Amino acid sequence: GQSGDDLGAISGWENTHVKATGDPGDDGQPGDDGATPQIAIGSDNYWYICPSGTCTGQSGDDLGAISGWEKTPVQATGNKGDKGDTGAAGAPGATPEVAIGNDGYWYVCPSGTCTGASGDDLSAIAGWTNTNTPATGQQGAQGAQGDAIFAENGVDYTSHDDYDIFTLANSTTLQVPKYRPLSIDFAPPGTFTHSQTRDIGFTVASNARSITAVDVPRGWTVTPALEAGANPTAGTITVTAPANDGKRYTATGTATLLVSDGAERTITRPLALACPAYVAPEALGITFAQPAPFTEANVPQNIGFTTTGGVAFVKALDVPEGWTVTVSPLSGNAGTFAITAPGTPDGDVNGEALVLAADASGKSVIRALNLLLIPTHAASTRTWTFGDQTWSDAIQMPDCDKTDFEGGTDTTPKADGRRYTTGDGHTWYYYSWAYVDANKSTICPSPWRVPATEDFAAIAANAPVADLTAAWGYGGFCTSSGSLSALDSYAYYWSSTEYTLSSAYLLNYDSSSFNQGLSTYKIYGFQVRCVK
Repeated sequence: GQSGDDLGAISGWENTHVKATGDPGDDGQPGDDGATPQIAIGSDNYWYICPSGTCTGQSGDDLGAISGWEKTPVQATGNKGDKGDTGAAGAPGATPEVAIGNDGYWYVCPSGTCTGASGDDLSAIAGWTNTNTPATGQQGAQGAQGDAIFAENGVDYTSHDDYDIFTLANSTTLQVPKYRPLSIDFAPPGTFTHSQTRDIGFTVASNARSITAVDVPRGWTVTPALEAGANPTAGTITVTAPANDGKRYTATGTATLLVSDGAERTITRPLALACPAYVAPEALGITFAQPAPFTEANVPQNIGFTTTGGVAFVKALDVPEGWTVTVSPLSGNAGTFAITAPGTPDGDVNGEALVLAADASGKSVIRALNLLLIPTHAASTRTWTFGDQTWSDAIQMPDCDKTDFEGGTDTTPKADGRRYTTGDGHTWYYYSWAYVDANKSTICPSPWRVPATEDFAAIAANAPVADLTAAWGYGGFCTSSGSLSALDSYAYYWSSTEYTLSSAYLLNYDSSSFNQGLSTYKIYGFQVRCVK
């Protein structure tokens, strides 16, 4: 016998009356809650442990300075090892070949240099090894016949006009609605003329119950309608092309026709639409060149103008006192302004008339007509001849009426001037170079021009300083702050020649010397004379 047998019934075994296992003891008392220690990496890259699990701080902090953390001798990341030596270059590998022999098995050529190809008798060609793996598996045995879905003769297509009856093998019947195709047929409408309306006939399947047009291009109208009756098979699409009335439209586009059987089926068909392309109407307008400054009173200038956008008449409004602006009748889209300046006034006269151009509907545009009379301009005042040059008097522009000359920084001159009258009643006019440059065609109209430095050189060659001071006098210059300087001892005249971004050439003379090659800041106010 052995452990587990009924040893009391077997001869020779004596019962010690001592149990091999004692009776179960009572349950012990619950233990204290355990503490889950914390671990983290200190800022010195060593692992730290917090046995109580209640420490503050976290990885990256200086944990050695925080109570409760104990530093371990283990670094979080070890030091980088030395770089190993570069190994020797490996020998070129061989790419094996695989192919299917004529016996249907896969073959491999380990060296990749064998002759032959799939379909050959590879067993007879050196280098090929048969893998004993068939390229295609053997055909399996035919399976047992499955259960039928439908009962014998279980499909009835003829008993009902609206649905077919299917009888399943378990005698359940299903009624499936018969498929009835929806369709619509019509001839392409081609290209429309503006505002043209056409009726496009169509045919549909007898189960069609409605037809609608959606996504109609801008400017078009598309209205489809089925013929009357219970089962219509035809209808009409009424299409109207956009009008050429100035409103924008889509010349070429596609509308979508929706045909529905009234139950659950809808089909879509495109309807191509085309008409002449949109051309924006010409804007209402009038164009003319501003008249040149008038130098004589009562001598008219004729200024031609052209109109656009169907202008029907042109009229001058708010003509300044003393001026006359006569508008000729339109000839097609063109006409003429005849402008006459007022009689010679005491000073310069400038103003602005308004030109109204309107079409037959009353739409109109207004443009300004600038009017300027300069009776004291070089063309009508004293002149001096030096060599083959003719020089004008000092120029007096009508808008030079500032009480202070406005200068600026060396690189941002202001286009302004100052008029200054001395105690003896003489008026001097000073301009910044920027003003002269911006208004040179008005200051010195053709054939006059603002002199260049070489024109000043011609004066030096043909006129003694004494003659020049006797003819032109002095006048000094105006500083950038507006003060007048050297009024009775020096003369300064701008040239049209720029020197740098902030300076230009000038003519300067006093009673004993003449300088035509000097340059200075453009912000100063100098006089201007014209030459031709």
